[in-house]
Amino acid sequence: ELSKLDQDIIRQVEYYFSDYNLPRDTFMREEIRKDHGWVTMEVLLKFRRLKLLTEDPAVIVSALRRAPTQLVEVAADGSKVRRSEAHPLPENVDEFKKETADRTVYLKGFAADVTTLDELMSLFESYGPTNDIRMRHYRD
Repeated sequence: ELSKLDQDIIRQVEYYFSDYNLPRDTFMREEIRKDHGWVTMEVLLKFRRLKLLTEDPAVIVSALRRAPTQLVEVAADGSKVRRSEAHPLPENVDEFKKETADRTVYLKGFAADVTTLDELMSLFESYGPTNDIRMRHYRD
């Protein structure tokens, strides 16, 4: 049984390696190119949302090794992770973007000063699985 913390860790790390994030995330693409897709735990722990969940690499490794989707694989020594070769990125990025756009919902009107990304994720979980939730932050 996965704890809430394990589920949150899996969701966050899988997001970094997701079909939706990787094509847009220049930093992650650069990191992946360095070592055959592997990203070190030190790099992952630079990400604020993951670091807020835990700063203990062993906790992250333990959660990822028990992830039901197995989107991400962990190196034998637990020092790094990568997207599993069993789950390759879509080959036709333009077609994937169009399909994604066709299934995208844009909502606005949430109070920026009281609504967090975690609150939105919890809200939308009650309607079923989502692939990506983003908050826009505007400067006045």
